[in-house]
Amino acid sequence: MRKKMSYSRFTFLLILALFIFFSGCISEVKNESQILNSKQKVLVKVNVNTPFIENDTTNTWNVSKESFIDYLSKVIITVKDVNDQIVFTKETTNKTNIYFEIELLPGTYTFEVKGYEEDLVIFSGEKVNQIIDEKNNIVNIETFFVNGIVRTIIEIDDIIYENYDITSATLILKKDTAQEDYEEVPVTITGTSTLINKELYPGMWTVKFEVDLKSKDASMLPENVHLENEFSIEVLPAKTKSLTFNVVFDTEVNEPKLVVIFPQIELPFVDPVTNLKAEVNELEGNLSINWDYSDPNAEFYIYKEIEEQGEYLYEFVGKTSEKSYTIENFTKQEYDKFSGIAINVYANGKESGLVVLKKENIKLIDLESVDGISATYNVDTNKLKLDWNYANSNVTFEVLKKSINSNEYEIISQLTQNSFSTEFTGRQFWDLEKIAIRVVANGFESKINEISRDDITITSLNLPLTSSTMYTLFIRSYFDTDGDGVGDFSGVAEKVDYLKSLGVDTVWFLPFNKSKSYHGYDVEDYYDVEPDYGTLQDLDNMIKVLNENGIKVVMDLVVNHTSDTHPWFLDAVENTTNSPYWNYYIMSLDEPQNKNHWHYKVNSKGQTVWYFGLFDSSMPDLNYDNPKVMDEVKKIIDFWADMGVDGFRLDAAKHYYGFDWNDGIEQSASVAKEIEDYIKDKLGENAIVVSEVYDGDSNVLLKFAPMPVFNFSFMYNLRGNFEGRDNLISDSISWIDSSLYNLNVFHFPFIDSHDLDRFISELVDSKYQGDVISATKQYLLVNALLLSLTGMPTIYYGDEIGLRGWKWHSEPWDIPVREPMQWYKDQKGNGQTYWTKEFYEGITEGSANEDGAIYDDPDDGVSVEEQENGYSILNFFKEFINLRKEYPALAFGNTTIERDWKNLYVLKKSNNFQDVLVLINLDPTYSNTYEIPEGYKWVWYAFFDGENYEFGEKDEMILQNTSWTINPRQIYIFVK
Repeated sequence: MRKKMSYSRFTFLLILALFIFFSGCISEVKNESQILNSKQKVLVKVNVNTPFIENDTTNTWNVSKESFIDYLSKVIITVKDVNDQIVFTKETTNKTNIYFEIELLPGTYTFEVKGYEEDLVIFSGEKVNQIIDEKNNIVNIETFFVNGIVRTIIEIDDIIYENYDITSATLILKKDTAQEDYEEVPVTITGTSTLINKELYPGMWTVKFEVDLKSKDASMLPENVHLENEFSIEVLPAKTKSLTFNVVFDTEVNEPKLVVIFPQIELPFVDPVTNLKAEVNELEGNLSINWDYSDPNAEFYIYKEIEEQGEYLYEFVGKTSEKSYTIENFTKQEYDKFSGIAINVYANGKESGLVVLKKENIKLIDLESVDGISATYNVDTNKLKLDWNYANSNVTFEVLKKSINSNEYEIISQLTQNSFSTEFTGRQFWDLEKIAIRVVANGFESKINEISRDDITITSLNLPLTSSTMYTLFIRSYFDTDGDGVGDFSGVAEKVDYLKSLGVDTVWFLPFNKSKSYHGYDVEDYYDVEPDYGTLQDLDNMIKVLNENGIKVVMDLVVNHTSDTHPWFLDAVENTTNSPYWNYYIMSLDEPQNKNHWHYKVNSKGQTVWYFGLFDSSMPDLNYDNPKVMDEVKKIIDFWADMGVDGFRLDAAKHYYGFDWNDGIEQSASVAKEIEDYIKDKLGENAIVVSEVYDGDSNVLLKFAPMPVFNFSFMYNLRGNFEGRDNLISDSISWIDSSLYNLNVFHFPFIDSHDLDRFISELVDSKYQGDVISATKQYLLVNALLLSLTGMPTIYYGDEIGLRGWKWHSEPWDIPVREPMQWYKDQKGNGQTYWTKEFYEGITEGSANEDGAIYDDPDDGVSVEEQENGYSILNFFKEFINLRKEYPALAFGNTTIERDWKNLYVLKKSNNFQDVLVLINLDPTYSNTYEIPEGYKWVWYAFFDGENYEFGEKDEMILQNTSWTINPRQIYIFVK
């Protein structure tokens, strides 16, 4: 049986074995060390090959020119033995031909080389080499640059992030060498700012970012947007460069845009460009850049500098090897956004850094402006026409206007031809201060070439008088287009065909200025229209429609007085002698001794202000002793002339001066003459001007000569002698044969007006006691005599259908002679006015409460509808007025009164080569005879004798002198 070994013996043997092992190892190391120490050291030559940058065009290598060694400050070599113990280290500042000589014992060594820029390692290399003897004592070490970092930031503006989804985004990195280093990095956009860091080997790289957006709102166009931009960047060893792509919303073009924020250039490597110059050609729309540079192998990168919120962005434009570059399609929008041009030089792998030419140092070749502007404005058609000269094509012309009360021009048209025509309302033309032309090319604008309104030639249609017949029209009563029962401007325009058929060539409108009264004869605003009638634009259109249809427009110029609510008067009452308008009126703070026609008001200060108003307390008279009043009147005329009116009726011209109805007539005539002269200077000698001189005395009327007046003498004579009397015509018109009258229109004879009882009512109700037939016959005979006169016979609206009306001596006063025009048999229908109803409350006569007509009833034969056919009053007027058109001698001929007897009036009218004979017998009982000379032709007749009631054309030639019998109430017209 064997015995177990004791624990103590085992321990002893183990310690003995370990001692023997380690003793052997130590002896071995000692022996090797003794061997090495016994050998001789070897001189080792270490060559350091510095890194190279690959050439992007020749694909060759060049140490001296294409490295970052220029900024090398030192190179350190470290040698380590097999035990990683440093056995040698040395530093050199050589930048080329870097080598070291080291004495080393044979053995295996690690050689490490590091190149420094200051304390930053920019390249390194390492090699393990066994040194045995002097035969292999050369060590070549290849070095490589330390990677740089490109730090790319993607910024998304809030407005982009809110309105668009980012469907894809990619960062593309491409090395600018023949050796294709290319990488696409998908980018996940997680917010308004995303950071991407990439290590890249030093050299030229192109960093490109692409992003696709989709609008969250389908109505926002374009819905899908692709953006891309790129930048060439120099990656430096061991350094970081930052580059920012900013996705912004360009508010000027309303679409997203991708811009690059240029990285900071840390080191200039080559010389920058010199003598950098640029010019913008506005006409061609380009930016031309040129510069100097000595190296023919350099390449130039061109950028637009854009300043945004104090930060400069550089947008890549292009690159070139030439020393000039042109940016095409360089618009004003581009010009406004950029702050300069920048050029970066790339030569031999190096860059210069940006040279910036600021915008203020860039020459701007301005667009030439137009010359030779001419302009005309036709007040009848509202046509403004411009012409100008310009040498170059491919430009746009902007037509601009500047209003009197504006400091800015407003574009009214853009066009490419050298002329322009447009409609300009009269009010627009009045408000015009200047019209101008500006040339636009590529968004650039030339200097403005302007012409003032005063230099614009005013023209008109120069409408000829055809029938020389005027129609007095009360707009309120005429035709309604908006359903409120009040006539309006548009209603008159709509009835232009009716007026044409009637044959009138002139319409005198009762006042249409803004007024507090229905009749308009107390004006509150001379530069505005009565709102019941429409707008200035409506009036302008009405004038245009009438003018284009050959009808002149005469305005009622109410300047004897204003309304007591006119701003001038209100200011004068309130501020008395401190008011600039105090002397516009005849006013006093003292009570006048003779209070006839004087009135007073008490202002807010408790002062009693007296003023003169001939017609009424609501109509204070203007003071023509103050020249400022005449200046205001001329300004008013200017305004309405520009609005296209063809003439003026001077209301109450007899009363411009004087304190009673027959005072100051000579002075009043002088004022009227000054107004007339100004109107004719403005509108031309053929302008229609007529004064209302409410007086039947021809001696009074003659005081206004040669200014035409309404022939009140004729009116009184005809109304008082409607069945004729001897010398009726000569007594009525002989005074206008004075040599003082040398005008085309000597006088304005009339029978009816807005201030008189309607003549047909006088005849029917008073003279003939309800005998409508006899009254109508006499009415037509008298109007035939009116329409046979040379001058401008004036008929009152409704005369042509026998509209009835009597003035009242209490409420409603004159309204019944200004009642609605009757268009329809039942007095109802489209356009029928009924404004009088509100004034006729409590009046039971006629159909006042139903259709606003006291004296005209449904189915009474007094309407246009009922008189369209047959021997009606309407057709009589149409035929006779159109005879004046057909036979000019009737309207314009010199008048010889061949007979002026109670029962026979013969007028011979001669004009150029035409003679007209008019024979009228007003007498209802007696006949008379007249010998018609040979050569005349019988062209028209009207027989109202006995039971006859007919009229119409004839075509019978008078072959020899023939004695004709003119029966009672007959009319004959002969032409030669």
